[in-house]
Amino acid sequence: MRFIPALAIILFWGCNSSKQTMQNNETLLTSNTWILKTIYQGNDSIPVSKPIAFIHFDPEKNSAGGKGGCNSYGAQFKLSQNNISFSNSFSTKMFCQEYQHIEDRYFEALAKVNRYIISENGLVFYEGNLPLLAYTKK
Repeated sequence: MRFIPALAIILFWGCNSSKQTMQNNETLLTSNTWILKTIYQGNDSIPVSKPIAFIHFDPEKNSAGGKGGCNSYGAQFKLSQNNISFSNSFSTKMFCQEYQHIEDRYFEALAKVNRYIISENGLVFYEGNLPLLAYTKK
């Protein structure tokens, strides 16, 4: 009979720990500015060093935004555990010949994001199990 109370404590601690990890991930996500480093397209990856593209979150307004390299952008975001979605996206419309192809791919990938993982290496946005965008902390 001693086994049951001990098991209940372990299960409660495990659930609490999991909930705390999710809250920590959300806090890490929304309290940092994330610099884009890689855009993934199928089996290919595009390293991004210039232009500097980034995303920053405002959890009070459920909004996110930044620079796509050339243009400023923004969107509403919704979090649920490690799932994330963006809606009502907008951006300025300047054309930057040198970087336009990178920015276009960035915005296309951002529209597909539905999941994220934060690790010591940074932030990765996914569509299902496919990585789309990789960032480092500013």
